[in-house]
Amino acid sequence: MQDLNKRWSNGPEFLRLPESEWPRETATVTPKEEEMEYRQEKIVGTVTTPTNGEAINPQRCSSWRRLIRVTALIQRLARRIRARRSGGQRQSGPLTRSELQEAEALWLKRAQKSLHSRMQKKEFDALSPFVDNKGVIRVGGRVDNAVVSCDSKHHALLLYELSISLLITRHMHQCGHCGVASTTAKIRARYWIMKASKIAKSMKFKCAFCREMARRVETRDGRSPLSSLGTFNSTISLNSV
Repeated sequence: MQDLNKRWSNGPEFLRLPESEWPRETATVTPKEEEMEYRQEKIVGTVTTPTNGEAINPQRCSSWRRLIRVTALIQRLARRIRARRSGGQRQSGPLTRSELQEAEALWLKRAQKSLHSRMQKKEFDALSPFVDNKGVIRVGGRVDNAVVSCDSKHHALLLYELSISLLITRHMHQCGHCGVASTTAKIRARYWIMKASKIAKSMKFKCAFCREMARRVETRDGRSPLSSLGTFNSTISLNSV
């Protein structure tokens, strides 16, 4: 007890010694919790490729124009890579008409793969189909001497259940948001889509802009759409007999 009181009043004895003779005490540093429970993390990534071998999925494209332009840009990139390896001239600037036509022909040929076997079975003989110099199946006719482009004379044959048929119909419908007959006529100007009017009718029914415009026309005079139909009269007029 006396030793403690003396130490409290006078301090420890090593303070009277030179600083070089002071005792050295090594403090033990406890590791942090993060360091004690260090976990080795591994990043795992997966790369999915389309099962059909296509770099672009047309079902995920919102418009036919965007699909063609993206395809043309990818084809130009491939040509530039080949030109860099061979030391050739690399093309730059906006997309040309020939590049867009080449991209369009690529998708038409991919969509028509199933048609070759059906042509051998003579399922489309009424349309007189033939394969042009680009490998696209087109519809024949009696307008070979007409002074118009080949696309206008001989339309590309497409099935209605294809994804690009839906994109083409949507593109033609959005150019004016016209009726079913007008949209079908625009499609027939370049493509021969089987049951094109059926797709055009479904496109107009699903179009939010067309439905909004129809609602505004019906309610423009202040009446509800149902009131414009009038009341149903089940009686038969004697004057009509």
